[in-house]
Amino acid sequence: MEKTIRIGKKDINFKATGGTLCLYKQQFGSEYSEDAHRLNIMGKSGLYSPERVLLERYRVGRNLVWAMAKNADSSIPDPETWYAGFKEFPLTEVLHQIAPLFGEPDGTEPSDGEGLTSESLCACAIACGFTMDDVFSMPIDFLVNCINEYVSLKGGHTGGGVRNAAQADMDRF
Repeated sequence: MEKTIRIGKKDINFKATGGTLCLYKQQFGSEYSEDAHRLNIMGKSGLYSPERVLLERYRVGRNLVWAMAKNADSSIPDPETWYAGFKEFPLTEVLHQIAPLFGEPDGTEPSDGEGLTSESLCACAIACGFTMDDVFSMPIDFLVNCINEYVSLKGGHTGGGVRNAAQADMDRF
């Protein structure tokens, strides 16, 4: 799913696909799902100051916004350079507008997404016959639904059939 938002005098495209998760992990060294889950725990535990939770929420949101913009436009530079190109960046407003693209009901509480990593998404997509181009072009919710349907049609996880990857598997990747 894609959306264009006007920020200052610029129209910025945002794209939410499996590629967004890959870009997030490549750039920031952590999974979005892990960051969002940690943020939820921080907010609910009461062990962290509201300022610390707010700072972490800002970091995760800022990283997600950049990854979604980068996914839509590969010419976007690194996050610091990109954000420096704006006089002002209304992060909260942008998050509220793009969160539905990523399956978030609003921009206030990211889902925990526990267990969904960029690697597991890519591996499942490839096992289902998708290409990396598909991962980067298909809306993330549609991609995950297709993977779930494929697994369901194949009879779910039976625990068997695990094998080492062959050269043909690597070539398809």
